[in-house]
Amino acid sequence: MMAARADKKARTRNRLMDSALAIIGFGANFASISLREVAKTAGVVPTFFYRHFGDMEDLGLAMVDELGLNLRRLMRGSFDAKEPLEDIVKHCADAYFSYVLDNANLVQFVNQSRTGGTEALQNAIRNELQFLTGRVATEISGYLPELKPHNRDIVASLVVSTLMENTTHLLAIPSENNALQDELKQRTIDQIQVIMLGAKSWGSESGS
Repeated sequence: MMAARADKKARTRNRLMDSALAIIGFGANFASISLREVAKTAGVVPTFFYRHFGDMEDLGLAMVDELGLNLRRLMRGSFDAKEPLEDIVKHCADAYFSYVLDNANLVQFVNQSRTGGTEALQNAIRNELQFLTGRVATEISGYLPELKPHNRDIVASLVVSTLMENTTHLLAIPSENNALQDELKQRTIDQIQVIMLGAKSWGSESGS
């Protein structure tokens, strides 16, 4: 009985998040969405909303957590130092672009809230990006063993910044325009390869 109740609660919680994301998918900005609108779209009364979230900011923080966890999982095991760099970067870019396109509303919400969200949301997103940078730094350590951890963090930060910038461009491309999506993906691959090759050279020359 308790397990069934917990499962039902989790489904309702997810439905509320999905409803907010669906509204964003229709062009709304998260900052302008009301609690009542989310509850109505989810097919529940507003009092049900408060059983899962304290307010809209609380719901937004839950969605930031979800995206951050998903991206860290996506990057885990992504850099195999035994593979050629071009293959490594292509694999990562393919996985990342597929995730963004499959979860466009969630990524769009975070993209909106990075600069236009509440202070709590902006701080949460900043923290998640730091966690993601840490994951990327760990992944590239096998490829760049000559770099000290601090310098690997710098390289990882450049990789994440490149992904974030190109994410904004990707979200602006019409979903049916595969040619532009592929062009942007290739540019992202090229940019990350330049970063990694530069880091390899940096480590070799400086003895970092």
